[in-house]
Amino acid sequence: LAQLGVKPPASNGDLVVEGRFRIRATHRTDKPRPLDVAGPIRWLLRREDGALRIVGIEYEAAPR
Repeated sequence: LAQLGVKPPASNGDLVVEGRFRIRATHRTDKPRPLDVAGPIRWLLRREDGALRIVGIEYEAAPR
């Protein structure tokens, strides 16, 4: 995760956290191959029962 930022709370109190992600892994099959994806990510957080809960995640994954 990089370039994380929190937007001011919405009128209903929801928070939005935005940033960028990158995942590097190996796709395990008969012929293992590297996997490298990155892109923007956005979380929507809402206070429920006194705790912040993630209620939504949006992301775009593009191969690198």
